Amino acid sequence: MNLPITLASASPRRAQLLQLLTSEYVVVPANVPEPVHESLTPSELCPLNAHQKARTVAKDHPDALAIG
Repeated sequence: MNLPITLASASPRRAQLLQLLTSEYVVVPANVPEPVHESLTPSELCPLNAHQKARTVAKDHPDALAIG
């Protein structure tokens, strides 16, 4: 099954990295706040933010693979 790919980030670097794998994707920035959690390290916080962004975009694009 080939799903369309949706990048749920406005980061130019993330788009650049995805471009190394495929040129067939669309960028749909997730407009969700990235909260600061003093008790979490960046390596703990980053996947939480990515997951939240991907879930937000996936709701509007249910037939696509959303990457946060």
